[in-house]
Amino acid sequence: MSMASDGEDCLHLRVLHKEAELDALAPSWDALWDQTPDATVYQSRPWALTAWHQLRCSDRLHVVTIHDGDRLAALAPLVRMRMGLGKAAFDYYVPLGQEQADYGGFLLGPDPARTSPKLFKYLSRLVRQPTRVLVLPRLVMGSASYEAALTHLPSRGLDLEEEQSSDCYHLDLAAYDDPLAEVRRRAKRRSLPRLQRRLAEAGEVAYTYHDPSSAALEAIFAVHMRRWEGRSEPMQGLFSTARLRAFTRSVVTALGAEGQVRVSSLSCCGTPVAVCLGYVAKGRYHYHKPAFDPDFGRYKPGHLLIASLMESALADGVTEFDFGRGAGQYKDSWSDGSRTAVSLLARRRHSWDPGVARLLRRVGGSYRVRRLSWERDPSTVRSALIAGASGARR
Repeated sequence: MSMASDGEDCLHLRVLHKEAELDALAPSWDALWDQTPDATVYQSRPWALTAWHQLRCSDRLHVVTIHDGDRLAALAPLVRMRMGLGKAAFDYYVPLGQEQADYGGFLLGPDPARTSPKLFKYLSRLVRQPTRVLVLPRLVMGSASYEAALTHLPSRGLDLEEEQSSDCYHLDLAAYDDPLAEVRRRAKRRSLPRLQRRLAEAGEVAYTYHDPSSAALEAIFAVHMRRWEGRSEPMQGLFSTARLRAFTRSVVTALGAEGQVRVSSLSCCGTPVAVCLGYVAKGRYHYHKPAFDPDFGRYKPGHLLIASLMESALADGVTEFDFGRGAGQYKDSWSDGSRTAVSLLARRRHSWDPGVARLLRRVGGSYRVRRLSWERDPSTVRSALIAGASGARR
């Protein structure tokens, strides 16, 4: 554990590297998550720790804490990922579990204007070494973490680059005097009552808002597999490998213990035809991993399930239905607004020759390959890095 303090105030910064130290932080982490207004389920302790236990390779913990006296005031749980070979190796500092999340960001507490300068001042010093890179995935524009990164990271000798952005659609149910009537109006506009009657003619129709059984989650995996059958490209995303599916099972167990998981389905004759893995936290429903059976596409089972989910979520106290990352006409048609999530990368500015700069770009892009491809073919990352080094030498 390393420590730093600021004589101008009573905030103290510590960096934790041991798993036991992280476990001891659990009650304070949960309290800080509750106190941070823009925190999502993806910054929660169950999500992050599950990612650490299930997805780590040779990573090292680098958890930055800021305490106000004995109280945890801000938290940036990072892992250091060493990528590359020999002198071509780089250290990437990535928030725990946010490569698999719809939203990123740190827990800055109820007063981010006070905690963020100290945290981001430390992060800027961390990546001033030429072989260190800070990756900030999917920060919502306007969020406390995004504004702090733009305010405190760009400086002399340090670049802050935007890697990618994604629109995240949502329906603000709290904006309507009668949200249930609004959901039903939107469903009727899509002819869903008629389509449900047609589906019922094919067999008995049943909706399940949450089934905690392991069989229900396996059914979600199975429907996703059917969606990818016959495609030329390999399956992508959170369910694409056995390792990522194991992470999903564990995170469903961990978040389920907090009452935050919703494993939902629409069935016809006992067979799931539309499914969704979602989460409920802080009044928001996260529509995370949906799928439908293409053989039932003419009935629009995905839309039928969305309408049912919205009605059930309202009874659950939800005030916003969040469709998460990614474009889609169906998302746009159900939503009344969107937010933009931006991935940022902070690193030292270099004046290297073009060959070395090309190496940095190639290695910089390879960190994404690791999580998605390591299990499928561990040589993929190694090959990419060797290719990057070879390209730099040419």
